[in-house]
Amino acid sequence: HEIVYNGIRVGHLVVAASTARVEREFFDDLKKLGLALLAQVACSLAFIWLFFDRRLVRPLTKLQTGVRRLALGALDDSLQQQRNDEIGRLSNDLDTMRSNLATLMAEREQKSAALQLELEGRKQVEAELLVSQAKFAGIFDASPIAMTVSHMGNDFTILDVNAAWTRAFGRDREAVLGTNGERNGMWKSLEVRSKILARIDAE
Repeated sequence: HEIVYNGIRVGHLVVAASTARVEREFFDDLKKLGLALLAQVACSLAFIWLFFDRRLVRPLTKLQTGVRRLALGALDDSLQQQRNDEIGRLSNDLDTMRSNLATLMAEREQKSAALQLELEGRKQVEAELLVSQAKFAGIFDASPIAMTVSHMGNDFTILDVNAAWTRAFGRDREAVLGTNGERNGMWKSLEVRSKILARIDAE
Protein backbone atom coordinates (compact mmCIF):
# COMPACT_ATOMS: atom_id res chain seq x y z
CA HIS A 1 0.00 0.00 0.00
CA GLU A 2 1.52 3.33 -1.12
CA ILE A 3 2.03 6.06 1.50
CA VAL A 4 1.67 9.62 0.08
CA TYR A 5 2.25 12.79 2.10
CA ASN A 6 1.32 16.15 0.54
CA GLY A 7 1.18 14.54 -2.85
CA ILE A 8 4.60 13.10 -2.44
CA ARG A 9 5.12 9.33 -2.23
CA VAL A 10 7.07 8.73 0.85
CA GLY A 11 6.86 4.95 1.13
CA HIS A 12 4.60 1.89 1.10
CA LEU A 13 3.03 -0.39 3.72
CA VAL A 14 2.78 -4.12 3.46
CA VAL A 15 0.26 -5.96 5.75
CA ALA A 16 0.94 -9.68 6.10
CA ALA A 17 -1.53 -12.00 7.96
CA SER A 18 -0.80 -15.61 9.17
CA THR A 19 -3.44 -18.32 9.99
CA ALA A 20 -1.13 -20.29 12.30
CA ARG A 21 -2.35 -18.62 15.43
CA VAL A 22 -5.98 -18.99 14.39
CA GLU A 23 -5.47 -22.64 13.61
CA ARG A 24 -3.67 -23.18 16.92
CA GLU A 25 -6.45 -21.52 18.86
CA PHE A 26 -9.07 -23.54 16.89
CA PHE A 27 -7.38 -26.83 17.69
CA ASP A 28 -6.98 -25.85 21.34
CA ASP A 29 -10.69 -25.09 21.55
CA LEU A 30 -11.46 -28.35 19.74
CA LYS A 31 -9.33 -30.31 22.26
CA LYS A 32 -11.07 -28.63 25.16
CA LEU A 33 -14.44 -29.43 23.61
CA GLY A 34 -13.40 -33.07 23.07
CA LEU A 35 -12.17 -33.43 26.65
CA ALA A 36 -15.37 -31.87 27.98
CA LEU A 37 -17.44 -34.21 25.80
CA LEU A 38 -15.38 -37.23 26.93
CA ALA A 39 -15.78 -36.26 30.58
CA GLN A 40 -19.52 -35.87 30.06
CA VAL A 41 -19.76 -39.29 28.42
CA ALA A 42 -17.70 -40.88 31.24
CA CYS A 43 -19.92 -39.27 33.87
CA SER A 44 -23.05 -40.42 32.01
CA LEU A 45 -21.72 -43.99 31.76
CA ALA A 46 -20.78 -44.00 35.46
CA PHE A 47 -24.27 -42.75 36.40
CA ILE A 48 -25.91 -45.32 34.13
CA TRP A 49 -23.77 -48.11 35.60
CA LEU A 50 -24.57 -47.07 39.18
CA PHE A 51 -28.26 -46.94 38.34
CA PHE A 52 -28.07 -50.29 36.53
CA ASP A 53 -26.11 -51.85 39.39
CA ARG A 54 -28.51 -50.59 42.04
CA ARG A 55 -31.75 -51.31 40.21
CA LEU A 56 -30.87 -54.58 38.46
CA VAL A 57 -27.52 -56.21 39.26
CA ARG A 58 -27.69 -56.05 43.07
CA PRO A 59 -31.32 -57.19 43.33
CA LEU A 60 -30.69 -60.08 40.93
CA THR A 61 -27.52 -61.06 42.82
CA LYS A 62 -29.44 -60.96 46.10
CA LEU A 63 -32.25 -63.01 44.58
CA GLN A 64 -29.79 -65.52 43.15
CA THR A 65 -28.12 -65.93 46.56
CA GLY A 66 -31.51 -66.45 48.20
CA VAL A 67 -32.50 -69.07 45.62
CA ARG A 68 -29.23 -70.93 46.22
CA ARG A 69 -29.90 -70.94 49.98
CA LEU A 70 -33.42 -72.13 49.25
CA ALA A 71 -32.04 -75.00 47.16
CA LEU A 72 -29.84 -75.98 50.12
CA GLY A 73 -32.89 -76.15 52.40
CA ALA A 74 -32.63 -72.75 54.14
CA LEU A 75 -36.35 -72.03 54.34
CA ASP A 76 -36.21 -69.41 57.11
CA ASP A 77 -34.62 -66.59 55.08
CA SER A 78 -37.14 -64.33 53.35
CA LEU A 79 -36.72 -63.63 49.62
CA GLN A 80 -39.19 -60.75 49.55
CA GLN A 81 -38.04 -57.38 48.16
CA GLN A 82 -39.94 -54.10 48.49
CA ARG A 83 -40.12 -53.29 44.80
CA ASN A 84 -42.97 -52.58 42.40
CA ASP A 85 -41.34 -54.00 39.27
CA GLU A 86 -40.82 -57.43 37.72
CA ILE A 87 -37.96 -58.28 40.07
CA GLY A 88 -40.11 -57.40 43.09
CA ARG A 89 -42.98 -59.56 41.84
CA LEU A 90 -40.60 -62.42 41.10
CA SER A 91 -39.01 -62.21 44.54
CA ASN A 92 -42.44 -62.09 46.21
CA ASP A 93 -43.58 -65.17 44.26
CA LEU A 94 -40.40 -67.01 45.24
CA ASP A 95 -40.91 -65.99 48.86
CA THR A 96 -44.47 -67.33 48.74
CA MET A 97 -43.11 -70.61 47.39
CA ARG A 98 -40.50 -70.64 50.19
CA SER A 99 -43.19 -70.08 52.80
CA ASN A 100 -45.34 -72.88 51.36
CA LEU A 101 -42.36 -75.23 51.29
CA ALA A 102 -41.54 -74.39 54.89
CA THR A 103 -45.12 -75.17 55.90
CA LEU A 104 -45.08 -78.47 54.01
CA MET A 105 -41.73 -79.44 55.52
CA ALA A 106 -42.98 -78.62 59.02
CA GLU A 107 -46.12 -80.71 58.45
CA ARG A 108 -44.03 -83.57 57.08
CA GLU A 109 -41.73 -83.45 60.10
CA GLN A 110 -44.72 -83.49 62.44
CA LYS A 111 -46.25 -86.45 60.60
CA SER A 112 -42.89 -88.24 60.59
CA ALA A 113 -42.52 -87.67 64.32
CA ALA A 114 -46.07 -88.91 64.95
CA LEU A 115 -45.47 -91.94 62.72
CA GLN A 116 -42.22 -92.66 64.52
CA LEU A 117 -44.01 -92.56 67.87
CA GLU A 118 -46.72 -94.83 66.50
CA LEU A 119 -44.15 -97.29 65.16
CA GLU A 120 -42.32 -97.29 68.48
CA GLY A 121 -45.63 -97.91 70.24
CA ARG A 122 -46.43 -100.78 67.90
CA LYS A 123 -43.00 -102.28 68.40
CA GLN A 124 -43.45 -102.08 72.15
CA VAL A 125 -46.91 -103.68 71.92
CA GLU A 126 -45.55 -106.40 69.64
CA ALA A 127 -42.66 -107.05 72.03
CA GLU A 128 -45.07 -107.24 74.97
CA LEU A 129 -47.35 -109.51 72.94
CA LEU A 130 -44.44 -111.83 72.13
CA VAL A 131 -43.52 -111.97 75.81
CA SER A 132 -47.16 -112.63 76.71
CA GLN A 133 -47.44 -115.33 74.05
CA ALA A 134 -44.23 -116.92 75.27
CA LYS A 135 -45.53 -116.91 78.85
CA PHE A 136 -48.89 -118.31 77.76
CA ALA A 137 -47.20 -121.00 75.67
CA GLY A 138 -45.04 -121.95 78.64
CA ILE A 139 -47.99 -122.07 81.03
CA PHE A 140 -50.16 -123.84 78.45
CA ASP A 141 -47.62 -126.56 77.72
CA ALA A 142 -46.59 -127.01 81.37
CA SER A 143 -50.15 -127.30 82.65
CA PRO A 144 -50.96 -130.75 84.12
CA ILE A 145 -54.51 -130.40 82.78
CA ALA A 146 -55.20 -131.55 79.23
CA MET A 147 -55.90 -128.41 77.18
CA THR A 148 -56.59 -127.56 73.54
CA VAL A 149 -56.83 -124.31 71.56
CA SER A 150 -59.47 -124.39 68.82
CA HIS A 151 -61.28 -122.06 66.44
CA MET A 152 -64.72 -121.08 67.66
CA GLY A 153 -66.09 -121.32 64.16
CA ASN A 154 -68.28 -123.98 62.64
CA ASP A 155 -65.62 -126.69 62.37
CA PHE A 156 -63.71 -126.09 65.69
CA THR A 157 -60.33 -126.65 64.05
CA ILE A 158 -57.66 -127.58 66.59
CA LEU A 159 -54.82 -125.04 66.67
CA ASP A 160 -52.73 -126.48 69.51
CA VAL A 161 -52.70 -129.07 72.29
CA ASN A 162 -50.46 -129.27 75.34
CA ALA A 163 -48.30 -132.13 76.55
CA ALA A 164 -50.87 -133.23 79.15
CA TRP A 165 -53.45 -133.64 76.38
CA THR A 166 -51.16 -135.87 74.28
CA ARG A 167 -50.45 -137.99 77.36
CA ALA A 168 -54.09 -138.18 78.38
CA PHE A 169 -55.45 -139.13 74.95
CA GLY A 170 -52.43 -140.91 73.55
CA ARG A 171 -52.49 -138.87 70.35
CA ASP A 172 -49.58 -137.34 68.52
CA ARG A 173 -49.68 -133.56 68.55
CA GLU A 174 -48.81 -133.13 64.88
CA ALA A 175 -51.51 -135.61 63.88
CA VAL A 176 -54.39 -133.68 65.44
CA LEU A 177 -53.36 -130.11 64.59
CA GLY A 178 -55.56 -128.73 61.82
CA THR A 179 -58.30 -131.34 62.40
CA ASN A 180 -61.41 -131.22 64.54
CA GLY A 181 -63.00 -133.59 67.02
CA GLU A 182 -65.20 -135.18 64.40
CA ARG A 183 -62.41 -135.90 61.92
CA ASN A 184 -59.94 -137.21 64.51
CA GLY A 185 -62.58 -139.30 66.32
CA MET A 186 -62.61 -137.35 69.60
CA TRP A 187 -66.28 -136.37 69.13
CA LYS A 188 -69.13 -138.28 67.60
CA SER A 189 -70.15 -135.15 65.72
CA LEU A 190 -69.72 -131.40 65.91
CA GLU A 191 -73.38 -131.09 66.81
CA VAL A 192 -72.84 -133.12 69.95
CA ARG A 193 -69.86 -130.93 70.86
CA SER A 194 -71.88 -127.75 70.33
CA LYS A 195 -74.67 -129.03 72.61
CA ILE A 196 -72.22 -129.95 75.36
CA LEU A 197 -70.44 -126.56 75.14
CA ALA A 198 -73.81 -124.79 75.24
CA ARG A 199 -74.77 -126.72 78.39
CA ILE A 200 -71.45 -125.85 79.99
CA ASP A 201 -71.97 -122.16 79.20
CA ALA A 202 -75.48 -122.28 80.61
CA GLU A 203 -74.28 -123.77 83.86
